[in-house]
Amino acid sequence: MVNKSLLSCQIVLLGVHGEGSVVRMLFTLLFWDIIFGDGIVDVFCSQFQTFPLDITTDHFYTSRQEMIEQRLVSISESTDEVI
Repeated sequence: MVNKSLLSCQIVLLGVHGEGSVVRMLFTLLFWDIIFGDGIVDVFCSQFQTFPLDITTDHFYTSRQEMIEQRLVSISESTDEVI
């Protein structure tokens, strides 16, 4: 409805259908060192893996909980320019 009313006012809307790719990209960039860090045992079996084996499990968070929570605090306290 909104798009139709805006289009009738001659405003051009551009959108991107990304299936969550922007959110995944931001998560990866902001948490890169936590995702790919060496501190977690048995999540990388090969240098050719593109992600840790536990990334889709509950263990991903529990094994990195302290690091993730510290990063979230850091992000919430940062300005846009710092991030």
